[in-house]
Amino acid sequence: MKIRLTLVCILSVLTMVFSTLVAQTWPADTIQININSGNPKYPFPQFLEYKEGKTLATHNPIGVPHAEMEKSIREAYRIMMNSTIYTGQSIGTGANQVRYMAYNPPSAPDPGPEPLCSEGDGYALIAAAYLGDKKTFDGLWCRLHDNRLNIVTRYIDCQVTRPNYRYGPYIAGWQQSATAANTNTGDDVNGAPDGDFDIALGLLIAYYQWGEFMGTNDNCGNPISYKKEAINFIKALADTVFFDANTGMNVPNWNPRLDPSGANGYYSGHIGFDGYMKRANTVRDVTNWVYTVPGYTFGGKTMYGRSMGASDDPHTDYMAPAYFRAFATFLEGQQVGTEYAFVINSREQKLRVIGL
Repeated sequence: MKIRLTLVCILSVLTMVFSTLVAQTWPADTIQININSGNPKYPFPQFLEYKEGKTLATHNPIGVPHAEMEKSIREAYRIMMNSTIYTGQSIGTGANQVRYMAYNPPSAPDPGPEPLCSEGDGYALIAAAYLGDKKTFDGLWCRLHDNRLNIVTRYIDCQVTRPNYRYGPYIAGWQQSATAANTNTGDDVNGAPDGDFDIALGLLIAYYQWGEFMGTNDNCGNPISYKKEAINFIKALADTVFFDANTGMNVPNWNPRLDPSGANGYYSGHIGFDGYMKRANTVRDVTNWVYTVPGYTFGGKTMYGRSMGASDDPHTDYMAPAYFRAFATFLEGQQVGTEYAFVINSREQKLRVIGL
């Protein structure tokens, strides 16, 4: 995989937005960025051309050489990470210690209307992975994993975060604070597609950059695997979960629907059974396709779509077809039998729907 010069625009905008923070002194323990740490496979910068055409990677605008582009991106990344703090938590020891980091918390200067949200975390992860900043990536990911992700075993204390969350594992609570780690309800613990797509891509880039393992064990004694976390997170974007209305819980998705005329049934993550991206993981599909096909079967499962809240049209800026192409290409390379078939099928349907 070639990591392209895709962050130039994002980081250029961040340079302007956060230009007032350059001289900031907050906090006293500002993180030290470590670009190209951990021996990344694709060290920054990578001025690689797309096969389809002419880009700034190989065709400089007049008066803007690669060296100036690189300098601007490095400065923008430094400014961006000035809004990151250490939380005081850590795992590992010595050279393998990972200090937890929170990006853009409410206490940051000018945090904006939605501080500490999953969209910001996703941007920060992609930026850190793209610039080969392993220490920053690991700190951001560990904090995110232990505080945002639903129904996962935390690295730091081996306890499950929000074990009774109804809408399946791994989807990140889009604006969930560390002080409410076990709250199972409320919009803040549900997922935002754009934030989750960015988080998934950040994990995938980290795997390509540094290989399968982080090099640090969690406090349960398990090695942390970028690859495993990427697979789990990508699957959660489209995978199915069975909902039992009698218990109000999700249960293993091999169960048949208990009552075809009732509220029980399957639902999926941010990608619906019809292949369209949904507005969120807690709403119904964009179309009624799955509700009009009695006993739709996929991979040996009978998919009765559970009646959920009305779905608004998804936000256009949530669309990420290139991301899903990268996810499917990755999963196809890992595939064993039909383990990832539904996720890959959803990706292919999504690309067909939007004409790619």
